[in-house]
Amino acid sequence: MFNPIDKLDPSNESKLDPIDKLVEYIQANQDLNAVLLIKRPWYYRFFSGVDGHAVNIFQYAGTTHYMDAQKKIYPSISAEAKKMKSELTSLIGSFHGSLEIGNVGF
Repeated sequence: MFNPIDKLDPSNESKLDPIDKLVEYIQANQDLNAVLLIKRPWYYRFFSGVDGHAVNIFQYAGTTHYMDAQKKIYPSISAEAKKMKSELTSLIGSFHGSLEIGNVGF
């Protein structure tokens, strides 16, 4: 059973963008093997029957990897916060809804 650790929702009271929160979470957890759930806005259902997407984010040998099996992409992500944010924004997309991350462990 998936138990989300943190719901990174843009509609909550926080001033931080969900991508900023995700960068902070990735940098704070060095032993990371997580599933990132990307819940798209309601209007995405017009184009697809699925309202979300799931990707794996894990760290191995000090490098953070982003694995998207559906889109068949597997880039490694920079460790620097500004570069990580821009890379995650381009991978996830700017029109995301809420993000949930759950560390599934090793």
